[in-house]
Amino acid sequence: MDKNYSFLGRLLAHFGSVSTGCLLLLMTLFSFSAQAQITGKVYRDFNANGTQDTPISSTASATGEPGFPGIVVMAYPATGSPVSVTTGIDGSYSFPNSGATASGAKLRLEFSGLPSGVYSAAYGTATTGSGTSVQFVTAGGTAVANYGIHYPGEYCDSSPQLATPCFVSGTQSAASVANEHVLVTFPYSAQSTNSGTLANPVASNTVNPTPIADAGHVGSVWGMAYQRESNKLFTTALLKRHVGLGSGGLGGIYSTSNATGSTVNGSLYVDLEAAPFSLDLGQSLLGTRTLPATPTASSTDPNAFSLIGVVGLGGLAISDDGTKLYTVDLYNKKLLILNIGTPAKASPSADDLTQVLIPTPSCTNGVARPFGVSVYHEKVYVGVVCTAESASGVAANLTMSVFEMDGATQTFNPTAVLNAPLNYPKGYVHAQQIALGDRWEPWTSSFSTMNTTQLTASPLVFRTAQPQPILSDIDFTDNGDMVLTLMDRAGHQLGYRQASPAGGTTLYSGYIGGDLLRARKQGTTWVLESAGRVSSSTSGTLTGGSTNNAQGPGSGEFYSNDNYVGDNDANGVADEIHQETSQGGSVIVRGTNQTVTIHMDPMATWSGGTIWHNNTTGLRSKVYQLYRTIDNSGSQVNGTYGKANGLGLPVALCDPAPVEIGNRIWLDTNKDGIQDPAETPIASVSVGLYNSGTLVATAVTNAKGEYYFSSAPGTSSTAVRYNLALIRGGAYELRILRTQPALANFETLSPTDANTNGTDAIDNDFALSGSNLVTSLTVGMSGNNLHLFDAGVTPVPPCSLTLAALPGACDPLTNTYALSGTITLTSNNTAGTATVTDGARSTTVSVPSGATSVVWSLTGFASNGANHTAIVTLTNCGTASTTYAAPASCTACSLSITTTSLPDGQVGAVYSQSIAATGGTGSLTYTVSGGSLPTGLNLGASTGVIAGTPTVAATSSFAVKVTDTKGCTAVVPLTIMTSALPVCSLTLSAIPGPCVPATNTYAITGTISLTNNTAGGTAIITDGSATTTVVIAPNATSANFTLSGLLSNGTTHLVSVSLTGCGISSTTYSAPVSCSAAPLKASLGDYVWLDTNKNGQQDGAESGVPSVTVVLCDATSGSAISTTLTDSQGKYLFSNLDPGSYTVKFTAPDGTTFTTPNSGT
Repeated sequence: MDKNYSFLGRLLAHFGSVSTGCLLLLMTLFSFSAQAQITGKVYRDFNANGTQDTPISSTASATGEPGFPGIVVMAYPATGSPVSVTTGIDGSYSFPNSGATASGAKLRLEFSGLPSGVYSAAYGTATTGSGTSVQFVTAGGTAVANYGIHYPGEYCDSSPQLATPCFVSGTQSAASVANEHVLVTFPYSAQSTNSGTLANPVASNTVNPTPIADAGHVGSVWGMAYQRESNKLFTTALLKRHVGLGSGGLGGIYSTSNATGSTVNGSLYVDLEAAPFSLDLGQSLLGTRTLPATPTASSTDPNAFSLIGVVGLGGLAISDDGTKLYTVDLYNKKLLILNIGTPAKASPSADDLTQVLIPTPSCTNGVARPFGVSVYHEKVYVGVVCTAESASGVAANLTMSVFEMDGATQTFNPTAVLNAPLNYPKGYVHAQQIALGDRWEPWTSSFSTMNTTQLTASPLVFRTAQPQPILSDIDFTDNGDMVLTLMDRAGHQLGYRQASPAGGTTLYSGYIGGDLLRARKQGTTWVLESAGRVSSSTSGTLTGGSTNNAQGPGSGEFYSNDNYVGDNDANGVADEIHQETSQGGSVIVRGTNQTVTIHMDPMATWSGGTIWHNNTTGLRSKVYQLYRTIDNSGSQVNGTYGKANGLGLPVALCDPAPVEIGNRIWLDTNKDGIQDPAETPIASVSVGLYNSGTLVATAVTNAKGEYYFSSAPGTSSTAVRYNLALIRGGAYELRILRTQPALANFETLSPTDANTNGTDAIDNDFALSGSNLVTSLTVGMSGNNLHLFDAGVTPVPPCSLTLAALPGACDPLTNTYALSGTITLTSNNTAGTATVTDGARSTTVSVPSGATSVVWSLTGFASNGANHTAIVTLTNCGTASTTYAAPASCTACSLSITTTSLPDGQVGAVYSQSIAATGGTGSLTYTVSGGSLPTGLNLGASTGVIAGTPTVAATSSFAVKVTDTKGCTAVVPLTIMTSALPVCSLTLSAIPGPCVPATNTYAITGTISLTNNTAGGTAIITDGSATTTVVIAPNATSANFTLSGLLSNGTTHLVSVSLTGCGISSTTYSAPVSCSAAPLKASLGDYVWLDTNKNGQQDGAESGVPSVTVVLCDATSGSAISTTLTDSQGKYLFSNLDPGSYTVKFTAPDGTTFTTPNSGT
C-alpha cells in the first residue's frame, strides 16, 4: 500500500494543482494497482540475508537496501502468451487481475535485464524473502514474489573492521620512526565520547585501534585497497612533506597480510619505478631528501613542497572481482591497472601492468591533476581538478571533473560524467582566524604566499593554511549518489610545528580545509548538490543538513557536520571553530546509510579520526578519534599531524560475498524438460553436494521443491544449509539418489538441457548416472550465486494390463481342454497377486514388481465349442478381459497303458523293457512326453521298448505317451533307478603241504575267490621269498594257484594276492617244521693248573686252579660263543658243539701270569 500512495503522491507532485478529471484518472490508476494479483520488489541485498532490510518508502530516501529499477519481470501462464512489467524507481512491480495474470492463474515469473556484474542475491527463507530469478506463483491478492540482487563487491558483513593509514614524521629508516604504527584497524562499531568539557574535550574510545603495519614496513602511504579473498591490504606510496617514503620510493605498492588480524606486518609488493615496470614517476624532480630520525623533530624537506600531488601515486582501488588494482600515475596522468589475480600473485610481471591515459578537461590558467580513483558497478572513476596553478590563475579557474572508464574495455569516456566549479563559498578553515581562508585557492609552489596567523609567541608558531583542492576520493551511496571527498593539498605540504622549506626557527602548524560533497545522477551524468540538496528528475530531491549555511555550492551544504565545534573562548557556549575538516578520504559500507570520512579534530583538538555522516540527513551520527598530537596539557607527544592531513584513505575490510548453490526439483508432467507454470514442485527430496567424491552437505527440498547450499553464516534448515566452506574455483557435484522415497512415484529423468533459448534457469540440468541424478558445477567468484540446478522427473504412468487366452485341444479321454495365456503389464511398480477367472474356474498367479508379463493356465473345461470370457484382476493395476471359443466336443478314447512301473537298471548292464498298452485304433506311437529317460536308454517309437545300456547312475522320472491313429492318447508316469556298476573284490585261502626231507621244503595251494569281477586280469600271489601269477578270466568267481620251494622251518607265513581293479587280499598259515637228519655234536675242554716250576708242563705235584674264566670263540669271526669257569680241580668243558673250528681264551687270576706255551714235548 505504501508504494501506491507514493505513486499517487509523485503524480500529484508532478502535475501540481490538478483538475477533478485528472484526480479521477489518478484514483482510477490507484484502484487498478490495489487490485494487483502479484506484487513484489527487486532490491539490492547488500548483506546477503535474503531479506530487504529497511526498504525505502519513497524516492527521497536513501535508507537501507534500495529497490532496483528497470528489471523486466515476465509472467508466463500455463496457456497463452506471457506478459511483462518493468520495476519502477523503487524496484516495485505488480501484475493486474486480468488476462494471463488473473486471480488463480499458475505463473512462472522470470526476472531479466540485470546489468553486467549483478547477480542473484541469497535465497530468503522468510515468507516474503528473496526468491531466485525464476519463481512460481499462483496469482491472487496475497501473491508476493520479491527478488534480491547484488554486486558481490558491495557485500559486507554486519560489523567489519575499518582500516586507515596514519602519518608519522621522520625517516622511516630510523628505529624511532620505523616502529611507529602507520596502518591501523578498528571496528565499524567503534565510537568516541567526550569525557572532558566542551572547552577541553577528551576522547574516550570504546575500543583502541589495532596496529597492522609500521613505518618501517610501508613508509608514507595514502591509497588503500582490500582483497577480500586473500585478506590482504594493499597501500600506495604518497609523497608527503616531512614523512619518509618506504623502500619502494614514489612507486611503492605494499601489502599487509592477515589484515583483519593483529600481527604487525607489511612488505613491498611492487616498485613501479624499478624493473620490470621501470616507470618514471618524477623521482628526478624530488631528488634526495633529508628527514629527521625522531618523529617529533622538525624538518624543511624543501623539494617535496611543490611536488605534492604532482609526482608519485595517487589513490588506489580494486576491481569488483578482486583481480586488478587501479592507481593513478600523478606524474604522467595515467591510470595504472595492475593485474594481480586472486589470490594475489607473488610477483606481477611487466605484462600485468596496463597504462591508460586519463582524459584531460579544459583548464584555464592551470593544469589538470588526477588523484582519486574508485570502482563502482564495473566502472572505474577518476577524479581530476583544474589547479589554476599558473601565475595568472585565480580561484574562479578551479574546477573538478570525474571521468568514467569501462572496466571491461579499459576505455575512458572522454566526456566527464561530472563537471563542477570549485569557486563556491566553502566554510572557514578557522572561523576565529578568517585570514586562513574560506574558499578553495589555486595550487601553490610558494610557501611564502600561504595564509598565516600567529598561534604562539614562544616558541614562535604560526597557523598556516591555503586550501588547495585535490579530488582524492569518489564513493557512491546505496541509492547511487556520488560522494566526492576533496583533500586539501596544503595538508600534505604542512605538518605540525614544522619549519618552512627555507628553514629557520619559526615553526608552522598546518590547518586544513577539505570538503565533502554529494551529487545525484541525472541521465548519464551527475549533478553537484546545491543549497544542501541533491536532485534529479528520476530520483527526486533529497535535502541534507543545511540549505543556507554558506559553506557549499548554492550556499548550502548536504554534509553540514564536517566541522569542529568547541568552546573557543571558554564561555560555555559552543562555537563552530573549523567549518571544513575533511582530510580527503571516505568509505561507505552498503546498507549502513553512512559515509565514514577521515577528519581533523573529530572530537578533541589537534587530533585526527573519523566521522560517520548520515546519508539521508547529512548530519553526524558518531565520531572516532584515532590519534592526538598533543596531550591534555598541550604538549606534543608524538609525530602525528595535528590539524594537517594525518590520515589516509579508509577502507572496509569486508568478508568475501557468500556463494550459494541450488534450485528446484519439479514434476515434469509433459516430459519436455522445461519447468512449466502449472507443474508442481517435489518436496522432501534429499540432494547431496559433493567435492572430489566427498559429501559436503545434504539439503532436503522444501514445499516449493527448492534446496540451497550456502557459504553464508546462518542457522541451517533442512532445505538451506549455511556455513559451508565452498571453495572459489572448486569443482562440485550435486547428486540425487533415484531410489529415495520422495521419488518413488516418479519414473524417469526429464530431458537434460532441453531449453535452447539461452536460459538455463528453467530446464533440467541433471543426467542419470548409475543410481543417481547428477550434475557438475564449478564455484565462481565470490557472490556469484548459482541458482541454476533444477531437476525434472516424470510421473509414473498408471499401471495397466491386458489378457491373452489360448484354449488347448479337446482331450478325447475326458472331452475336456485346458486354457493358458499371458498377462501383459505396463508400469507395474507394485508386487501383487493377479486372479484369472473363466466362469466357475479361477487361478491366481504372483506378479513381481517391475514384471512386464506373467503366464497362467486353467484346466478341466468341457469341450463344447461355446464362447468364453476370461477376466484378470490385479490390485492397483485394474481389470482386463478377453474372449475365445472352446474346442468342439470329441469322442472318448479307449486307449490305456497297462504298464505302471519298470524295473531298475544298472550302469553297464543291458536293459530292455516294453511298455504295454491296450485299446486304441490302428498303430500306436510311443513318445516321452515329460521328463527324460536314463542316459543310454531310448524308447522305440513304434515298439514301445525302452532299451540300451545305462551309462549314468541316477533316478529318472518321465512320462510315456501313447497315441493311436485316431489321436487318442494315454500317458503314464514312470521311474527307472539306474544303480552304479558294483565294485570288484577278492579273498585268498592257502594250505601248506608237508615238508620234503630231501630238500627240507614244502609247497602251498590255494584259491582266489572273486566278487563282481567283470574285467579279469593277472593276479600276483607272493609269500615273501616266492611269487607266482594266475590269469583271471572276466566274470570268473574263483581261481586256484600253487606256490612251491618254500623252506620248512615251522614259522608263520603271510601270503597275499593282488588284482588290478579288484584290490589286494592276504592270509596267514604255519609252515611245516624242518624234516632234515640232525648232525653229530662235539665237546671241548681241558685243565688249568698252577705251573709252580714254570716249565710249561703239567707236573704231578702241580694242582688245578679253580674259577678261571674261559671263553669259547668262533675261530673265523672271533666272536664269543660261550663262557665258563674252571671247577675246583681246574677243569672246564664246552659241550653240544657243532663240528667246526673254535678258539679258547683264558683270563689269568690276579697275581699270576701264563707260562710259555707249547713247552712240552
